[in-house]
Amino acid sequence: MWLKEDAFFPTDVEFPHSDRTEEEGNNEPEDEKIKGYPNTLLFGSMVHKMCEWMSEEQSAEDVLAHVLAEPMFSELRDYGEEAVRLVRALWQNTEFIAKLKSSKNTKREWSFLAPLSDSVFLEGVVDLLLEDENGAYHLYDYKTNQVKDIDGDFSESIAIIKENYRLQLQWYALAIEKLLNKPVVSAQLVLVRINQIIEIPLSPEELNSAHKEALSLALSMETGQNIADYGKNTGKHCEYCPYRDICLNESERGIPVENHIPT
Repeated sequence: MWLKEDAFFPTDVEFPHSDRTEEEGNNEPEDEKIKGYPNTLLFGSMVHKMCEWMSEEQSAEDVLAHVLAEPMFSELRDYGEEAVRLVRALWQNTEFIAKLKSSKNTKREWSFLAPLSDSVFLEGVVDLLLEDENGAYHLYDYKTNQVKDIDGDFSESIAIIKENYRLQLQWYALAIEKLLNKPVVSAQLVLVRINQIIEIPLSPEELNSAHKEALSLALSMETGQNIADYGKNTGKHCEYCPYRDICLNESERGIPVENHIPT
């Protein structure tokens, strides 16, 4: 999300140099690490790319070969079997495939820039957008998050993931309707690791609330830019955030995360 040219990033802010190593700077939260994977974010990107290129005419193995030909994914060659397993399982989801086949207009990895107001714009990439026979759109977003189970029950983890990404999909729905002048009647999170599709609510009340939250966030961003104060939200995520050395002040740097005082 960004603002028109009247918003700016202050040029007189001195950014402290990080004394952490590259390895430390790329730390990820423990519950997001995948045992044996060198880079979970890159693995997620590889699965997204495979989903983008997958079709009935190509096997998952053929798509993987094309993806691994890209230099950025070469280090994941040893983990292709897991990616193939996940993508093949998704393409065996009969309900998902039926909607994909019946779509009269399909957009994959569709980049957009949409106005949410006269001065606030939303930029994003839609993983999959399907248009049904009535001209309405269905939005899908692939997620490769780890989904923890408690005695075989994923409901608690699913509820957390759903809430974490609720605003993203609601904002995307608002943007699509603004750009294409057609309604978005459903938005789904595709949890690739457990092959489940979770619906995000898109009622008028939900979308109106999401729109207000977007404008409020944009206003707080503009205020933060003008006074170089972004309102820290400290917590466990600070430990692996690449902006830690910019965000935290001198007294907080180097202090264990659990001792940070939220502001």
